[in-house]
Amino acid sequence: MRSLGFAGLLALAASARAQTPLVDSVIKLNRAGLWEQAGPLAQQGFQQAKTVDERCALLVGGSYALAQLTRLDAARATLRTFDRECVESPVVRQQATDIAFVRSSIDLPALPTTGVELSALDQFWTVTDLLRADVEPTSGQWRALLTTPTYRMVLTQNPNFRQHMSLAFKPSRRAERDSVVKNRANGAGTIAHLDRALAAREDIDRIRLALEKTLVDSVALAVRSAARLLPAGTTEKRPKPFIALGIYTYDGYAQGNGMILDALFVRENGLTDLMAHEFHHMYAGDFSRMSRAGIGAGDAPIIGVFWSLRNEGIADMVDKPYPLTVRSEAMASYAKGYNETYEKTPAVLRAIDSLIVGAIGDSAKLVAAAQQARTLIPWNGHPNGAYMARSIKDTFGVDSLFPALASPFAFVRVFRAAEAKKGNASAFSAPTIAWLDAMEKKYVP
Repeated sequence: MRSLGFAGLLALAASARAQTPLVDSVIKLNRAGLWEQAGPLAQQGFQQAKTVDERCALLVGGSYALAQLTRLDAARATLRTFDRECVESPVVRQQATDIAFVRSSIDLPALPTTGVELSALDQFWTVTDLLRADVEPTSGQWRALLTTPTYRMVLTQNPNFRQHMSLAFKPSRRAERDSVVKNRANGAGTIAHLDRALAAREDIDRIRLALEKTLVDSVALAVRSAARLLPAGTTEKRPKPFIALGIYTYDGYAQGNGMILDALFVRENGLTDLMAHEFHHMYAGDFSRMSRAGIGAGDAPIIGVFWSLRNEGIADMVDKPYPLTVRSEAMASYAKGYNETYEKTPAVLRAIDSLIVGAIGDSAKLVAAAQQARTLIPWNGHPNGAYMARSIKDTFGVDSLFPALASPFAFVRVFRAAEAKKGNASAFSAPTIAWLDAMEKKYVP
């Protein structure tokens, strides 16, 4: 028998250190195709790993499970950590095949920044039909759906979308699904939405066919609508944004590269206003003079409250009149709540003021104050921000909103001026105003 030699013995010892019971369990779950179990188990073990090699092995196992589930952003982030921390670990050689699989899985082209994608609905219905027949789609079929630009964007909003689809449609998971819905657990809203979309499948398919002929014109109309609340020439400075149509939740979202529209929402509420609102977000971001990533951890949550009020408030001037009217049965409760919350804005802002005054100078208290403030501005601040933006627009005109695009602090300052001109008492006290001024000097170049 050939001697391993000193180097071989060291390698064997390193392999033994990495192959702990936890690592072995993750590997076995991955080999059995139980990726939904392997991923969380690896995640739980990362921080408790007793050696670097064990942590590295768990990073590989976790990224492998995520890649198999087509949660590619999470797989990419996990593998990035592995590459940073494990370059000298024997795990690099021992699990080279799994690492290569993860690398090939996450090697996708950049998301498009212009154009239209409607075809992802084809893959969505293919997977839906298989699940309804209690057939597990192949990894290739899942990947065909979840690597479309549309569903790559969906996964950034809902990384568990694949699991939620399976729960929604598989008969064999009915008991599990009913428990999630009954307890309003994570995924309950998505499941309810997928059910409604399935019932409207024929209408959605007709809308998709109509959009193939009209969407380009609708995009141009929405861009013009968003431009009314932006400085002149803004929308001519870059190509029209990428538009993706899918079924995922009852809403629309703007992301860095473009926006995603839910087909059921479009069916029941129209298209142009939704796009115009999201386009405003995208174009308005070009004017920001501060980066949220650069804000200190103690300050970020409470500044984020004002950020939401500014972002959603100004964008609501594009598409939401007051009082907000009902466009569909599904939006009835939202419209009612929106109007009621809008009316309470002065009291809400005074309450936020009190939270800030009681927390100035203490980062921990400011974080807690932000959490409480979030409960006071439902729907990410849409109605309360709209009250503030409309006060500015009605008092000084549309142009007076443009300085607020630079920072949320400017938004508050112009709002205070508008309220003063109308003879309304300021919602913000001197200590809060001084704190806002200090934050502006700290974070706005």
